[in-house]
Amino acid sequence: MNIFSFLWIGAVLVVFPLGYQYILSLLIISSIFQSSALISNGTTSIPIFYFVEIILILRFLLPYKKSNIIAINSNMFLYAIFLIICFWISSFFLANLFSGVKVYSPSLSFEANFVTGGVGYQWSSSNINQLILISLNILTCFVIYQRRHVINSSFALKALVSTAVIFSLYSLIWLFYRPAAEAIQDVMYNSSHHANAIFENRLSGTFGEPSFAGVFIGSLIVPFFIMRGITLKLLSVFFLFLLLMNASSSGFITFLASIVILFAFYFNSNVYIKILSVMGFIFFVVIVFLLTEDYIYAYMASKSESTSGMVRAASNFSAVNIMIETLGLGLGIGSARISSLILSMLVNFGIPGVILLFLYINKSIGGVINCLSSKDNHDGKKIFSMILLSVFVGSCSANPDYSYGFMWSLIFIVITSKKQSYNE
Repeated sequence: MNIFSFLWIGAVLVVFPLGYQYILSLLIISSIFQSSALISNGTTSIPIFYFVEIILILRFLLPYKKSNIIAINSNMFLYAIFLIICFWISSFFLANLFSGVKVYSPSLSFEANFVTGGVGYQWSSSNINQLILISLNILTCFVIYQRRHVINSSFALKALVSTAVIFSLYSLIWLFYRPAAEAIQDVMYNSSHHANAIFENRLSGTFGEPSFAGVFIGSLIVPFFIMRGITLKLLSVFFLFLLLMNASSSGFITFLASIVILFAFYFNSNVYIKILSVMGFIFFVVIVFLLTEDYIYAYMASKSESTSGMVRAASNFSAVNIMIETLGLGLGIGSARISSLILSMLVNFGIPGVILLFLYINKSIGGVINCLSSKDNHDGKKIFSMILLSVFVGSCSANPDYSYGFMWSLIFIVITSKKQSYNE
């Protein structure tokens, strides 16, 4: 533990008696500290996000003002418990059934796995760690679902904007006074749970790794720009600059995905306006490409020919082989390190596990289609669902972590943001 750990303990103690919205806001803020831990010992650590999540579960279980203690005799509670038990039993069973299958081990870096060509899979502490984390996320979905009517989307938006501001402040320090940023990093990046890929000339922000930071940045540029208020539009423009400083492929893909999602679900205009808008966007992209053509080609060449690119591609190919060998059942949660989120989920959860998890999340948020099909463009549930979808798409490119705190925070936000305008 260090001073950063005690800072979060103090923050939790302050907000715990204030009700549900404030502890949820603290959880959202903690999601950007991907490489920070409350306690870190060797290969075991308690991430800040999951420490706050444990406290949130306890707080949401307790009554506050007119809210009673959560009832645990509901269908959602039974679904959550069934899912947790199913994941634990199936993971242990699959680990023994497919023991020895070649995998990219979670205990080794991508590079070390690439050199060895993978190792024989066996049940390990990584399975237990990831099973605990997914169990906490499932329970958090349940308690927030039970309290969803007392938390509105405008409060969730304030928490998300506050998170973006905190990230921006640290990024400004990194841009203009690097020694201070490095001093903060020594305190902030204290987790052994994540391998920090810190690059001197690429912005990692509070995440410790450019790819995770890139998804966060890329997912908020478009939503902030289309929301009302000059402050959010200025923040959007600044985030676009930060995306260039971040220079991660996952960030750019997330940004492009959010644009596509915007045109697909946000506008309710007639078909001619949509066509003109798309043509205008294509024209804008072409102009930007012509102005930055040399930089883009150099960047793409360096990414595709780099060791990192080859290593991550090899891990994805190993995922396909594993799915064939296991007949789609996977190896169990926490079994393998894969570069892409969707491939990582298929290998670790198996096709049946992925379906069960998506059904549970879909039920919790009130249906993905319902969230995105609202005709009210200021509906908080619609806005946050669009952000969540862009994060998922971007993470499928280069983020393998299904315990990614920011993605889970968005799921929790969508659960709470009932059919209500964020302007209310």
